[in-house]
Amino acid sequence: MTKKPGYIIVLTLLVISLSIGLVTAIVRQVFSYQRQARFSFDKGRVRMLSLSSIEIALSQLSLVLAKEAEQKPQGPPAKSPPAQGATGEKKDNYQQWATKVLPYLNRWQTFDLEGNNGLEGSIRIYIASEQGKISLAYLENSLDQEKKMQEEEQKAAPVQPGPQRPGPQRAPPQPLERKDPLSFIDQLVSNEKEVSIKNALKDFRNQFKRSPDDPSELLRIRGFEKFKDSLFLNTEITDRSFALMDLFTLGFFDSKINPFLLSRSVKKLLGFTESKDSKALAKGVKSSMNWFLDWDKIFEPVYGKKYAALDPVLKVMLATTFAVTSFSVVSYCKIGNVTQKIYALIEVTQPDEEFSPKSLIFKVSRIYWL
Repeated sequence: MTKKPGYIIVLTLLVISLSIGLVTAIVRQVFSYQRQARFSFDKGRVRMLSLSSIEIALSQLSLVLAKEAEQKPQGPPAKSPPAQGATGEKKDNYQQWATKVLPYLNRWQTFDLEGNNGLEGSIRIYIASEQGKISLAYLENSLDQEKKMQEEEQKAAPVQPGPQRPGPQRAPPQPLERKDPLSFIDQLVSNEKEVSIKNALKDFRNQFKRSPDDPSELLRIRGFEKFKDSLFLNTEITDRSFALMDLFTLGFFDSKINPFLLSRSVKKLLGFTESKDSKALAKGVKSSMNWFLDWDKIFEPVYGKKYAALDPVLKVMLATTFAVTSFSVVSYCKIGNVTQKIYALIEVTQPDEEFSPKSLIFKVSRIYWL
């Protein structure tokens, strides 16, 4: 009996092992490709869903009023009835807007899309008014005024007299302590976060030779990096959060705070209580306000502070006219395991001709993908 070499068995086992490894690698690549394809598909859909969530905010903020029919004069003019707005039969357009919109402001809204045309996901949006935040431009105006007054004081400083006879010396007059809006807000922010917004604005000007284009640029200043994790409001935080973009806005140098539209972070900073009674606020909305007479009736039951208890600087910072110009929207959209965050700024725009000029229509002015 002749002995045959056993390399056939070894070669067969080697081929089988290579085949198994090759098949395993192919199957692994197929599953990996499927996951990547699914992730890319969900990522595209969730980005489109994020843009759609801004449309929800636009529909909630807008007040569309029908255009009044033009009446041509025929014959002697009839005696016009008393104005309905004065008797309360018809609300002012701002009051109509406040009745509709205030229940949506400063609250997380959740929309589940399960089984909606095969799309399963969720939308969470948070709407806040830019008029209810503190304007950085307004604070910088205080900084400019302070610098201007210091320069005037230096120019008006008396010339040092020559040597005089020895006698009782008087202490030099101490400069009066000024309390401007910037110093007032700086003290409140320092108590909360142990950072100085006043020094941050000065350092930003000195370092970049300009004003910040956005409140988030303050993160580039030392000390404000602690706001990195609280730049925007988080859906997982249910208490009265303190976020940088919810506290400050870019605004203009004359932008004052509308107390009807205070953001959640501003309420916390000013020590106001959080109230969900939006109907009480909407009833008090008027085009022009006298806070000395109106504050206690409208805001003392809601915010828990009388007008006499407010800081004199805060009284100066309150807007006396009701106006709505811009809002911010934070949106968290999720499809499958993919989450997309978006931040958008919305501004009021001119209504179309088919609508009443008293309508309040908004458009998207800026979008940040987070």
